Amino acid sequence: MEIAILLLTVGVLWGIGPVLDKYSLRYFSSENVIFLRILSAIVMISIFFFTVSNPRNIIREFDWRGMAAVAGSALVGFSGVYVFLRLINAPDAPVAKYYAIALAISPVITAILAYVFFSEPILKPIKIIGIFLIAGGIYLLSYQSHA
Repeated sequence: MEIAILLLTVGVLWGIGPVLDKYSLRYFSSENVIFLRILSAIVMISIFFFTVSNPRNIIREFDWRGMAAVAGSALVGFSGVYVFLRLINAPDAPVAKYYAIALAISPVITAILAYVFFSEPILKPIKIIGIFLIAGGIYLLSYQSHA
């Protein structure tokens, strides 16, 4: 039950973010939104780090390979947000549609990369069915009637 609540929370938070992004683009350029997001994140993470976390743990647990993975994740996340902001910057851009398509593609990429890097099974029938359902969902989300 706890996992379901956490997943629901993540889904709700991730669903709110793109709407706030689109709203912020009324006032700032894509580049400035990125800068302000990073600045806000630094403040929030600093507060979290020094109030909830133990700063000594990071020194004790530090590993260059882990740091490279963290930096890579940050770069990929930054790049994805930047591309998404550029995508929805047009006044008539359908933010919900574009976000839904991007989120639908993500699990397929994750499954493939998890297989490549962690040998997680990908060829289970339920996963193959899921990939086809995702592909069908992407088609339905991107389909535009010309009627």
